[in-house]
Amino acid sequence: MTFNWATTLHDAITIWRTIPDGFGGYTFNPPEATIGRWQEGGVIVRTQTGDQLVGSHTLYLTVDVDENDWVALGTFTDLDPSGVIGATQVLKFFKSPDLRNLEYVRKAAV
Repeated sequence: MTFNWATTLHDAITIWRTIPDGFGGYTFNPPEATIGRWQEGGVIVRTQTGDQLVGSHTLYLTVDVDENDWVALGTFTDLDPSGVIGATQVLKFFKSPDLRNLEYVRKAAV
């Protein structure tokens, strides 16, 4: 018997995927709605460049995200997340398979 991780994911989460604009900033794809678990509490992560950052939340998701994508708790239709209260950037994304390589646990620090 395997544990179905997705049954614990009940929060509506909006994801804005980023695309580098060539000038050091980002443009955003239209928002995507998904479900997940938005968990409060600090988490320490190390970036690809070796910097140590402190995130304020941990997210458990059903889809992959990239570092620098934006997420927010709730369902939003705004095209730019910078105007959404509570929207924040993904600092680090982790993806781990279960012991039988059937499903993945996707975890993001924001």
